[in-house]
Amino acid sequence: MPGLSLVAVPLCGAMAVRLRSFVLHDCAGVALWASVGLAIGAMFASQIDVVFALIARFGWRALLAIGIAPVLYVAYCHCRRLMLAKALEKARISAAELHALLAHNPRPVVFDVRSPERRVADPFVVPGAVLSHERKLHQIVERYGANRTLVIYCASPNEVSAAWMAKRLRLSGVKLALPLTGGIDAWRVAGFDVEPIIATNDPTIMGEDQPLLAR
Repeated sequence: MPGLSLVAVPLCGAMAVRLRSFVLHDCAGVALWASVGLAIGAMFASQIDVVFALIARFGWRALLAIGIAPVLYVAYCHCRRLMLAKALEKARISAAELHALLAHNPRPVVFDVRSPERRVADPFVVPGAVLSHERKLHQIVERYGANRTLVIYCASPNEVSAAWMAKRLRLSGVKLALPLTGGIDAWRVAGFDVEPIIATNDPTIMGEDQPLLAR
């Protein structure tokens, strides 16, 4: 294993490995490592000859192309990552799309991250929604994993809080976390049912100052 040789010798010394045993195993490892390289070279000997012939023909231009290729590949991967990140930042899920997803398994997990005051003024949630808090990102990832679809809604204009939380969840490893366009108001406007808040939510993903509301 590349890099393991840096710690293998001092580790064997610390474990008091006998010199004869160490030399035998080390020689076997060196032979195996060299054999892999030699086998690959023997299998692709003709192709390697063609590559060296092309390099000899084009000279420094071939070396320049070889040097530029990995740089272009890294730049391409970086650009794709940036484009994906920007697309996810702008991504939203509509009330109709969420309603359709809730009718199938596995169901997405819906989080209500409104403030306690907003919940008191409007003690209803999207059916099955979990009361949560923006500070409980780590607990959410631990509880639901990185492969579940997470949908977040808040009471901020343009889903500011929900979008911020979705971004932080994606940075924490969640593959798909989306804000709900328009929040619970858009859910109501679309004609979908809401349900009263009940005291069955998980306190480990709620803020310490977030009181649970009874039916």
